[in-house]
Amino acid sequence: MNQLGDSAVAIDASEIYENLNNGTVEAATAIPVTLACSYKLYEIADYFIFTGMGTYTTSSLYMNKDTWNSLPENIQKAFRDCYAKWADEYSSEAWMGGALKQAVADIQGAGKTVLCFSDEEQAKCAEALASAKQTFIDGCAQYGYNGQEIIDTYAQYVAEFEPQDIAYSVYNSIQ
Repeated sequence: MNQLGDSAVAIDASEIYENLNNGTVEAATAIPVTLACSYKLYEIADYFIFTGMGTYTTSSLYMNKDTWNSLPENIQKAFRDCYAKWADEYSSEAWMGGALKQAVADIQGAGKTVLCFSDEEQAKCAEALASAKQTFIDGCAQYGYNGQEIIDTYAQYVAEFEPQDIAYSVYNSIQ
């Protein structure tokens, strides 16, 4: 966000409503629209903008490698199996598509505006953020990781899966 001209600060998601309401922050990002509705941000924010960049998922499990490796194989398998089933169900039209459509309807029903960046606007942001990729790559090298490989793999997955993503299709239908 700083590279796009904002003065970004990190706050907990549970603090977004209060900070937007009292003017401590002027905008918030990185919160899925379904959670924005759960937090009732439509009470205090007039615009909800889908940029076409960023994270589409709303939940993750993080574990350090040593902890993962310490788990018995059957527990690791259980995590993998559960996640595969959850990911398929969660990303379905019936579940996530319906939840997103309902969230958009709730926001609009509250008299607020849902906007989506055009392809041109997305391209402008991507251009402004190009140097962030190099910063990421350089940072990865400090820890012995191949940042370019990570970026390339990420781009490959985005190109492959974004057109299938329920959020992507819901937001694109708003344009």
